[in-house]
Amino acid sequence: LLPDTATIFMAGVGKGATSIPFWEDVYGFDMKHIGQSVHEDALKVAVVTTIEGEHVITDKVVMRDFDLMTMVQADVNFTSNFTLELPSTAGDEGEVTWCYGVVLWFDVGFTKRACTSTPVVMSTSPHTKTTHWVQTLLHLRNPIALTRKSMRESDMPVGSIQNPATHITGKLTFGQGPRQRNLDITLEYCGLVEGKTGITEVVMYEL
Repeated sequence: LLPDTATIFMAGVGKGATSIPFWEDVYGFDMKHIGQSVHEDALKVAVVTTIEGEHVITDKVVMRDFDLMTMVQADVNFTSNFTLELPSTAGDEGEVTWCYGVVLWFDVGFTKRACTSTPVVMSTSPHTKTTHWVQTLLHLRNPIALTRKSMRESDMPVGSIQNPATHITGKLTFGQGPRQRNLDITLEYCGLVEGKTGITEVVMYEL
């Protein structure tokens, strides 16, 4: 079976990965009210689209590894925990970056087990050349302010501009939907700073 391995990754993305900037200035017209409606729809259905690498704002994390030679149908259903944080290269320690969603993508491997002469990994990462295999965008209900290091003491909600989070933590659940080739995705997440958590949000998407 080729490829014989697959890995699902996740990373946080900024505002530019969404359609929000487009609706803020449609040929000179402010159409934020339409953008809000589009955003509400995107909280129900995962958006399959191309995400440019420049819009990825956090380090990537592995959500699931699959051995395609041995997996069974039930393995498509899984729950994985995650923690996202800004990379060490992300500006000054106290600088705030807004996370508007998370992007999912996969790599597939043609390993030595199946390709002894020329093993190779093919990636659909936002940081690689765009192909017909694009990425999946999950919008957050509300953006979360992130910083590399908390520089403030505040009683304001974690993830706000007054009290930015240093991490986004949560869990991602994949489950087979009622229709063929349909997936139900649940994203549970909150901001985290110095042991304090923000409001936990749960969003359910169809794919």
